[in-house]
Amino acid sequence: MINPFWVIIDLKKARVVNQNKKFNKIIYDGFLSKKNFYGAAAILKKLNDGLIEVYRDQFGIHQVFYSFQKNNIHISTTIDGLKKSGVKLDFCIKKNITFVTSHYRYFVHPSNSSYYQNVFSLMPGQKLIIRKNSFNLKKYINIKVNRKVKKSFEQLGKEYLKIIEDSIIEKLELKKKSIFALSSGMDSSTLVSIAKKLIGNPKVFTTVFEERTDHDESTDVMKTSKSLGLKLYKIPIKERRVFDELEDFSHDADEPCATITQLMHKMVSAKIKKLGFNLIFSGLGGDEAHSGEIEEYLYYFADLKYLKMSKKLSEDMVGWKKYHSTKIYPKNKKTLDSFFKKEIDFKQQGKVLLNIDRFYSYIHVLNNEIDVSKINEPILRNPYKSYLLNKIYQDLFHETIPIVLNAETSNARNTKVSNVYPYLNHDVMNFSFSLPIEYRYKNGVTKHFLREITKNIVPDSSRKNYFKKGWNAPTDKWFKNTFKDKVLDMINSQDVRNRGIYDLKAIKNILSQHIKNKQNHMMFLWQFLSYETWRYNKKN
Repeated sequence: MINPFWVIIDLKKARVVNQNKKFNKIIYDGFLSKKNFYGAAAILKKLNDGLIEVYRDQFGIHQVFYSFQKNNIHISTTIDGLKKSGVKLDFCIKKNITFVTSHYRYFVHPSNSSYYQNVFSLMPGQKLIIRKNSFNLKKYINIKVNRKVKKSFEQLGKEYLKIIEDSIIEKLELKKKSIFALSSGMDSSTLVSIAKKLIGNPKVFTTVFEERTDHDESTDVMKTSKSLGLKLYKIPIKERRVFDELEDFSHDADEPCATITQLMHKMVSAKIKKLGFNLIFSGLGGDEAHSGEIEEYLYYFADLKYLKMSKKLSEDMVGWKKYHSTKIYPKNKKTLDSFFKKEIDFKQQGKVLLNIDRFYSYIHVLNNEIDVSKINEPILRNPYKSYLLNKIYQDLFHETIPIVLNAETSNARNTKVSNVYPYLNHDVMNFSFSLPIEYRYKNGVTKHFLREITKNIVPDSSRKNYFKKGWNAPTDKWFKNTFKDKVLDMINSQDVRNRGIYDLKAIKNILSQHIKNKQNHMMFLWQFLSYETWRYNKKN
């Protein structure tokens, strides 16, 4: 479990001047020899009287906040810890604006920011170096790409399965009452199938909703659990409980709940606790390790185009359209060419560009007096000579994964149920980033390499399931029912009106469009409701 702490360091002398009692329990010298430390939220190494270093783990499973107060720097694993150390907190308006008006992929930007003024956050794999009268930030660990892979497909398959197995074993050694999340996809099914080999009878669960959804995967999940001979726990999610859970989340979390999926995780964790479990094995990071996100196709196609692999590009586009095209999101050459024009720089190999339309998607809900020119646009990192790898790198450290981990860490504190992520592992990602590009997809099918190497391990109900569904709550329906009045109450609240940030008529119009099925605005409505609920609870 997480060990929140706070510490105050004199910047002039680089010396600890105050700390809480729990801090001593998580000092861990020599951890750099251990590639995947996950048992502590942060590591502090006192090298000598004039040098102190504070580390955040490579994938940012836990947060580390810091704030400069006069001649001291206050450091904690929670915002509440900073407050207890004496830091006065005030909300950051720029983060308010980005959270409500932009897309969830950009909530972590700018780097090292938090939802409070003058409070900063270490990025994943980053360390804070404190010397007498100076400090600086440095990335201490990176994902390495080996471009000289000479092993056969079969040899690589055996090597990778061993890496995943070792990562699972490492976390089983925590000796907790564990249960595995199971979806219809490859990532969780692979973990469960390997765990069955290791421990015989892993416990598994899935989530079900009262309403029918367009992405219901419960039938496929039951087929997989039955094929493996495992008992499946079904965790129900009830609409009437969701807003109460959002209120509860907002009391404890260091930031608003980015998507409703993270709130579902809290509800599931609480029910898992009642079943007698205290550790969840999650497949998070699997899409990044195995190139499974739908958007990643586009960046993969950019690599093929740049490398002049036109035959493979044509072959994979056929399957891309067959397995993933929808009325709302068609998959065709026009879609691909539009993407290339807006988000790919073919003059510099691997350089991906910001999706401007998505970043400013709801900027029109701001009051006209708000100066939008002062909003910081995200700076995309491009450390690799591959469009796909740079996209995955963004997702891992700056976009999708951080907001999930931040919420799930808060949920773990609240429910006393920890989470472990076998794919968020140094060796897993080093291997994945080095995998030859032609192994990632085949005929438009994602996760080709993983599907092939798990023959006779993962049931075909998952291995041959080529249609990505995802785990999506019926949020669009909820905003037409239970959540509708909650949004209206928030629009009419004195606090929202007094701050004068929003054009409230624009928000009412968005809600009306959603209710009348003119346009699906569930993501914006969730972000508005989530932020304002969180802010109200923190303020009061």
